[in-house]
Amino acid sequence: MCEAYGEIIGRARLDGIEYDMSSSATFIVKLVRVGGDWKIVSLECVYDRDNLVPVQAQKNLPSAPLAIDFPRESYRGLAYVLQKLGGYRIDENLPGFDRAEQALQLLERSRNWVKTGWM
Repeated sequence: MCEAYGEIIGRARLDGIEYDMSSSATFIVKLVRVGGDWKIVSLECVYDRDNLVPVQAQKNLPSAPLAIDFPRESYRGLAYVLQKLGGYRIDENLPGFDRAEQALQLLERSRNWVKTGWM
């Protein structure tokens, strides 16, 4: 198992303004050895927080912030961008550190998987 902290980054144009987006998360990758090769059997992500920031200070920025209607703090910006630009509905129950107990249970289950070899 590999437990790594990283970021998902991207740039999006929303209502004519470019934004840089970054989502911080812990990635949990489970691998098994098959013959002489390692194979990924699962990849899970526990979201920590995200940012949605204008690329340049612009005089034409809206006076009010983007109206982001998503209940989860840990991946609110990511959900907004994916829904607005791609029409994707994001699962509100994905693991995130804004629901610490759920996130820690997933990490513990993954660490135990290493000991038992079962998912």
